[in-house]
Amino acid sequence: VEAGVELHKAYRHVQARQEIQAAVDAAPQETKRIAKQLQGVAKELHYEGDGNKVLAKAILESAMAAAQAKGMGDAETIYNIANLLIEVGGARQAIDGYRSVLTMLPHLANAYHQIGMCYSKLNRLEEAFQAYSSALSIKPTYAITYNNMGVLLSKMGRIEEAYVHYKLASEYDTSYEAAKNNMLTAEMKLAEVEREGRVELSY
Repeated sequence: VEAGVELHKAYRHVQARQEIQAAVDAAPQETKRIAKQLQGVAKELHYEGDGNKVLAKAILESAMAAAQAKGMGDAETIYNIANLLIEVGGARQAIDGYRSVLTMLPHLANAYHQIGMCYSKLNRLEEAFQAYSSALSIKPTYAITYNNMGVLLSKMGRIEEAYVHYKLASEYDTSYEAAKNNMLTAEMKLAEVEREGRVELSY
């Protein structure tokens, strides 16, 4: 594993992945430890100094491959690696991780929520909408998902629906200041549209 990390640091990523895969193949019972070790290295690279997102992302991809190897996947480890992948620009790879988690924990609303965030970052808005909807079908009081759905609907030009979702977020979590601020912003946008005489209902 250490040799694989050094190869990654030398930007020899193909050889690095081969080295790490060999370590996983030699000791499949150690996949969780190997994945967490790689995650730790990537986390240090990401947070130290100015950070190195490119290198951290490459190592996290190896960590994800290790975490998912040979059916030895650990949902928590995969979920945490996926979360870090988002931070370093790996939203697409993170989606694969969350979907892997859902094969083990199909009713985990958080995983659907995170998939929604990833699709939103990738500007795949309809897929983000579906993922957030899945999260809310499992956890209908999930305030952060209502807020994020509101942000998404606003990006889609569906301000009235966005307002409703911000309102629900602030009702389910009365201390959620971001949702309250978003609701006020949506309210002002709706008032502006009404003043300009171009109200368009969104269905």
